[in-house]
Amino acid sequence: MSAIATALPERCVSFVLNGEPYGVDVLRVREVLQLPPLTTVPGAGVLCVGVLNLRGRIVTVLDLYRLLALPGQADQDAQHLLVVEKDKRLLGLLVDSVGEVLRLGSEAREEAGEGQGVMTMVHHQDRFIAVLDLDRVLEGAE
Repeated sequence: MSAIATALPERCVSFVLNGEPYGVDVLRVREVLQLPPLTTVPGAGVLCVGVLNLRGRIVTVLDLYRLLALPGQADQDAQHLLVVEKDKRLLGLLVDSVGEVLRLGSEAREEAGEGQGVMTMVHHQDRFIAVLDLDRVLEGAE
């Protein structure tokens, strides 16, 4: 087994961006929400969509389309928020829709290379899912 296969999650939360399936390690996701109203932050930069108060904690909401350099933007009517944890901080990631928690088998993994924070491509039920390395995706985005 390669070194990358040991670092990959056993389960991931699946979601859709720009019509394509993605996933993140289920252990990094704290909540999934329908997009609540956000407060904009003047001068925050293009990656920050706004902030929200989640039970007394301030959550910075980031545009995952821009983080991954994807064309277009999230569908305003169908946006969901993945609340993830990085270095004991909660961050919100805008996604088009959220799927299910998938159990990933090690036999169907392909290393994806260095592009855009994708850790690996996983073949699951006749489709490929790009599993993200959240640390790499969020590097410098805060």
